[in-house]
Amino acid sequence: MNYIIQIIILAIFLILFINWLSQKSFQKKLNSLQAILITENNPDKYIEENTKLLETTKNLYNKSLIYINISAGHAVKKRYRKSKEALKNIPEKGLRGINRVVYFSNLAYYHFKLAETKEAIKIVEDNKKEFDLYQNHSLLGKHIKLNQVYYLKAKKELDSARELLEKLKTEYTDEKYLQELSEVKL
Repeated sequence: MNYIIQIIILAIFLILFINWLSQKSFQKKLNSLQAILITENNPDKYIEENTKLLETTKNLYNKSLIYINISAGHAVKKRYRKSKEALKNIPEKGLRGINRVVYFSNLAYYHFKLAETKEAIKIVEDNKKEFDLYQNHSLLGKHIKLNQVYYLKAKKELDSARELLEKLKTEYTDEKYLQELSEVKL
């Protein structure tokens, strides 16, 4: 009987180890695709490669990450409706942690860009607690703050929106982000 318990425990550890290896391999593939968007600046190829990966992925969480990537590729091309559609393929239960924050931050942004302010405002207000937790995050923070500018604009708090916009222009040096900030009309 003791021998059977040991075999069961060993089998469980083996399954967990294989799952860990599989997830690590998937994450490596996902990270390698980032170069297509960032280094090569080729959003169409990025969308295409993520779509191919999506076809072979079974894990719901991993599919959610791929849809976020596809969404980002469309956003670079300023195809916000397609970006939003890609995100809508993700079931909320497929998201957790920072990826849930990325999802709602991006979704709010796409709604703002599509002039769907009512939906965007609701997302920002419903996720305020999570957004506040990540507003100083090295990668995600600037996007949350940009959404805050759009939110303040939508709520007709123009002085606060201008103040935050000017602060962001001095706080960040990323050229693409500064370009985005310069396009905000208040």
